[in-house]
Amino acid sequence: MGKYSDNFLAEKRLKGDLLADEAITSLFTNANAASFSELLKNDWKNNDPLPKQLPKKLNTFFQKTQILPAWADNKKMKKATKFFANYSGDVMGLLGSLALPYCYAAADGAKVLYFSERIKKDTTKRLAETGQFVIDVLSPDAFEPEGKAIRSIQKVRLIHAAIRYHILKSGKWNKAWGYPINQEDMA
Repeated sequence: MGKYSDNFLAEKRLKGDLLADEAITSLFTNANAASFSELLKNDWKNNDPLPKQLPKKLNTFFQKTQILPAWADNKKMKKATKFFANYSGDVMGLLGSLALPYCYAAADGAKVLYFSERIKKDTTKRLAETGQFVIDVLSPDAFEPEGKAIRSIQKVRLIHAAIRYHILKSGKWNKAWGYPINQEDMA
């Protein structure tokens, strides 16, 4: 048996990202989708100020998620950064040739990718975004004020929440598949 029980993983298949999901639901139900698109265009550093006119739930999301959780281990994060610096070509090669294709082959999780159509319609951009995310999170000083890790993580969490929102609204999602872009899929 692995580190996590089947029951634990089954529970994670039913969970999204509550803070991000609330922010996106609030944004889209108040017809602020254009502000979401504008928000995603920003290439922020961790210490860059947030736009002044953010809707309340979105501002709450950014405020609550800009601090690393208590379980974050700086020593391990620095070790990961050094490993990436030494093996970035190998890591990115594995990401493109193994990790991403493997995720796309996962039965239920791949349905999200199919419904979103990003990998089919804009493959190069979609893969480049994932690669840039890895660089943002694993570059030296990524979590320092001048780094980009926190803002990149926040943006990905919001993108996942937006995809969940639209897939669930589409009526095409079967609850037997779990929750779209769930905690197990992301792990």
